[in-house]
Amino acid sequence: MAGVKNTEKTADDPICEGTRRLSQFPVPNHEFRRASHAFALPGALRKGETWLRIFTYALFLSAAVSIAGISASIILLYAAVLYHGRRQPGWEHLPVWIVAAFLFLPAAAVISALANPDPLGNLLPLRKEFGIFLPLALVPVLALVNRRRLLLTLMVPLVVMAAYAVIQHYWGVDWLRPEGKKLITSATEVGSDLFHGKGAFSHHLTFTGFMLINVPLFLALAWKDQGRRRWIWALGAAAAAVGVAASLGRSGWFGAGIGVILLALGFPRRVVVPLTLVVAVLGLSITVVESGVLRKVISYENAPGIVKRLMVTSVHRDRGRLYSWEAAWIGIRERPLLGVGYSNDADYLPAYRTTVAEKYNYTFRINLGTHTHNVYIQILFELGIVGLVAYVYLWIAVFGWGGHWVRRAGTQFPFDSAIIRGASAGLAGSMVAGIFENNFFDAEVQTMIMMAMGLILHAGLVIRNRIPSAAR
Repeated sequence: MAGVKNTEKTADDPICEGTRRLSQFPVPNHEFRRASHAFALPGALRKGETWLRIFTYALFLSAAVSIAGISASIILLYAAVLYHGRRQPGWEHLPVWIVAAFLFLPAAAVISALANPDPLGNLLPLRKEFGIFLPLALVPVLALVNRRRLLLTLMVPLVVMAAYAVIQHYWGVDWLRPEGKKLITSATEVGSDLFHGKGAFSHHLTFTGFMLINVPLFLALAWKDQGRRRWIWALGAAAAAVGVAASLGRSGWFGAGIGVILLALGFPRRVVVPLTLVVAVLGLSITVVESGVLRKVISYENAPGIVKRLMVTSVHRDRGRLYSWEAAWIGIRERPLLGVGYSNDADYLPAYRTTVAEKYNYTFRINLGTHTHNVYIQILFELGIVGLVAYVYLWIAVFGWGGHWVRRAGTQFPFDSAIIRGASAGLAGSMVAGIFENNFFDAEVQTMIMMAMGLILHAGLVIRNRIPSAAR
């Protein structure tokens, strides 16, 4: 076991690795001190590993605060990975079936674009989805960084944005945008003076979609990590949960709750019982909300604003979302195999929604070209059955990889197992939220999803390499 502890420390501490390399080239103390002061920084900047670390930390630092920072970090990280990988091949490779999972969905989108009118015009919107390959780029890079420090880099801005969301929630401020461009959304539908917390993002559903993944992730680290670090991770989990609550995004509430339940039940190490219970809890929750029983046991006038938000939730009373799904279903029946093409929903949905509106004498409160508020229906509408199969396979592949190595690890490697379990539970919660929201195609949410997937893939490789070959 002493060997295991030493290996884990070395894998997550680049300083130890750097010390080992330096020890191979002994230099007199006075010369080493003089050389380190004169050449350490320029020499480090000439190394590909340094830039890989810089761009990775920049990505995790900007994930909660800046879409521009996210895009720039991903593009620069891709360039550094391609350049460094070409110069120094030998990085560990994932199985083909994992890599294929990240290629099938873009391939399905390209095929759908070519099969519909104006193929070139259909291909152009796909340039926005370059983040889909982020996990494949992160896998080799995560071997070069201290993952605890990297997760702390993600957590600190997250805590700040969660606190800011609470301020937004109660006072309706938007300090990050100039006058005339402030985005302040009042929760008038609950009969209160509360506002949707959204942090630095432009929409509260994007904010809650980002935050909900981090609740189980940091909760798992607080549960399984060692020492005082557990309290630091607990702060991250609590801040993410507060952010989800302050957003007033009901899909985020469901997703975060489901993620925590799955984490407690051992997902993805255990699958059947957790998923069965999740379906039961989700069904019971929807039944309770739709029944109106909350209004019978809780005084609406005296209830807190967050509780009011839940009390007024009813798909039956506000059937706009159901009608939106029905409108999309018309298009799905017309183009079932390959869909209408990625990002072509705004061209096709208005006509279908008009048909449904006339059928039920209903007036949509949303723009007729707005997406369907369900990621699965959205993908089926745009990319057809082929696209939906590719999308589901992506998630199953990641969960399958993580679950396999968590089971193999047993009680060993608690930090790596905690990453897999927490990130997997957070991703599963995001899938549940996707029933009510087109969250995967929000750039900030997709980035967090891909970062979590990258953490799972790398942690699985770490466990695989540390387990003796006979036990694999």
